[in-house]
Amino acid sequence: MSTVIIVEDDADLSFIYNYFFTSRGWKVVSIRSGTEAFDRIQSIIYETHLNDAAIVLDLHLPGRSGDEIYEMIEFHGAASRVLICSAYTKEVDAYIRKGARALRKPASYEEMESILKEILQRKIEIRLV
Repeated sequence: MSTVIIVEDDADLSFIYNYFFTSRGWKVVSIRSGTEAFDRIQSIIYETHLNDAAIVLDLHLPGRSGDEIYEMIEFHGAASRVLICSAYTKEVDAYIRKGARALRKPASYEEMESILKEILQRKIEIRLV
């Protein structure tokens, strides 16, 4: 069973993501603030190296921003395991130009799942510092 880490501060959207992915057989970890996401994802990277896990990341979060979280994940060599979901077209386009996977909200859940399955096929080499 693969894990999806959902970083989304909107309670309704977080609930919908959780329901959709759980019903499709995914293990879901829901995180609602940027500060919690930064700390928990960093711990998960150190503990599991994101084996069989992918991240859905909103960019506008309370506490730390999604940009800060993405930079931390990128620093550890795991940016290819992230799917950015944002309502802001310019931000999505900027991440796509950087080579990241990104979708504009509202996104199709099936498209999100398809991208996450693709992301999980990528080999990553975690850098622990």
